[in-house]
Amino acid sequence: MTLFKNDDTLEIIYKLFQAYSYFFHQNKTEITSTVTSDTNKVPSCAAVSTALSGKLDTGVIASGINTDNRNDDTSVPSVKAVAAYVDSNISGAMDFAVVKEDTTLSVSNDTNGLCAVRVTKMSDGSVQYQSSSVVFGSLSNQKTAFTFNIEASANYMIEAWTYNSGTQKLVPAAVKFI
Repeated sequence: MTLFKNDDTLEIIYKLFQAYSYFFHQNKTEITSTVTSDTNKVPSCAAVSTALSGKLDTGVIASGINTDNRNDDTSVPSVKAVAAYVDSNISGAMDFAVVKEDTTLSVSNDTNGLCAVRVTKMSDGSVQYQSSSVVFGSLSNQKTAFTFNIEASANYMIEAWTYNSGTQKLVPAAVKFI
C-alpha cells in the first residue's frame, strides 16, 4: 500500500511544512529582548519582567502627601500616606444614625450634623427622598436632619452628606443599607 497516491500530495505536504517553518522562524526572530514601542515585535518574558521592575522605584515612594509632592508624577504614595491624607482632608468621613420604625425613617448625626440625604428603594432603584436643591451660600448641618415615611417591608439605601463650610463643599458622610 502506498502512503501517497501521487507525488502531488507529497509536494503539497512539503510546501505546507516549508510555510510552517518559515512562519515559525519569522515569529521567533521577532521576539525582542527589550521592551520598545515597535508594533511588530513581541517582547520576551525576561524583557517584560525587566521593564516592569524598572518602573517602580522603591526609592521614590512618598511617605506623606503634602503641598510639595501632591502633584508629583514620579513618586508613588504609600498606602499609609494615602490613608493619612484622606483622614486629614475629608472631614465628613463619619458615621450617621438611621432609625427605622414601622413606616418612618429618621437620619441624624449628633457629632457634626448632616446637610443632605438621599434614600433609594432597593427593589426598584427609585429615589424615595432627596434633599431639595442645594444652594451653597445657605447650607447648614442639622444634627437631627431628616425624618420621612417609608414602606415598612421594603429595603433602602441611605446616602448622607455633611457641609464643610471651610471649603464650601458637600462631603460624603457614609452609606447605609436597611
